Amino acid sequence: MIRVQTLDRKIWRKDLLLVHLHNCHLKNTDAVIDFVPEGSCAEMLGLYRLLDEFCATTGYEKNRITIKTANMLEHHAEYVINKQPEYWYEINSIQTWLQGKNLTITYTPTKHFVNFISRSNWYRLWVATILDKYCKDKTIQTYHYDPNKQNYNANGYIGLDDLIKYKCDIVADAAEFIETCPRTLDIEFLQDLNNCKDSIYQHENSYYPIQHPSNLNLLQYYNDIFVDIVCEPNISGNCFLVTEKLWRCIVARRPFVVVSNADYLKNLRRLGFKTFSPWWSEEYDMYGSQHRIKKIEKLIFDLSRLTLNELECILKEMNEVLDHNFNTFKGLTVAKIGRNFIND
Repeated sequence: MIRVQTLDRKIWRKDLLLVHLHNCHLKNTDAVIDFVPEGSCAEMLGLYRLLDEFCATTGYEKNRITIKTANMLEHHAEYVINKQPEYWYEINSIQTWLQGKNLTITYTPTKHFVNFISRSNWYRLWVATILDKYCKDKTIQTYHYDPNKQNYNANGYIGLDDLIKYKCDIVADAAEFIETCPRTLDIEFLQDLNNCKDSIYQHENSYYPIQHPSNLNLLQYYNDIFVDIVCEPNISGNCFLVTEKLWRCIVARRPFVVVSNADYLKNLRRLGFKTFSPWWSEEYDMYGSQHRIKKIEKLIFDLSRLTLNELECILKEMNEVLDHNFNTFKGLTVAKIGRNFIND
């Protein structure tokens, strides 16, 4: 088995994957390609094209290759696809953390948007630049790219080159934005329990709040905002993968706009969650890639024109939906995800 790191349309260290396949062929053993803990669309990664060429060249049988993935929509007629809903590991971790916790939820936002970004990629950079350029005073935003550190990205990928490829109209602004990074929340504030708004928050490894439980430090900021712009790991092709970025927002009882693959919201509703079409257009969910970003950009502009009083009223109107999503998350299980998607 080989664990393969991917990012939307990119396979990192493709050379190691080819070596693994070659060794499996020489040893006459089955090949397992593991995308743990995530899983981009294999077609968009170019993986099937690579495997087709390998099998055609070597005579290796396609049904001897298994792909393990957290992408609940992955499918192929010849290669074995092993969907792994348990790779959505944050669900149980956050559910356990919630036990005995009493989160204080208020509906008096002082900002319109929040956007918490750790690793950089082209569409996260595009969205972050939109918020920074047009809605800076209405946004709480982090962006952890640091040119002086690996910063959970040993491949050194930023995404600027892909912005040109996908016809981003604010590339120069994105270049200026990335030069101001990393943008982080005050590390001392996060680690100082005396200054924390709620002592239930944990403060381990706060400087890089990407993994459980430190990612839940960010919950203390949600009472200050109206909507979370959730940038998931993928945006291209046929993929459905939900991470802690959305679960955190749901736990905080806030609405969300999701930068991810087409039909993300549609698939989320299959799991019993509700979304926000009564309050704004969710047409963007029909699109992936740069087309989705342009639709979301328009939605951001529309929401930015609302007053704080209007946002407060909308949050109160949404209360039933927000509570429903919170309770649906608390009852979500790996088995339920499997029942909805494994046999597709």
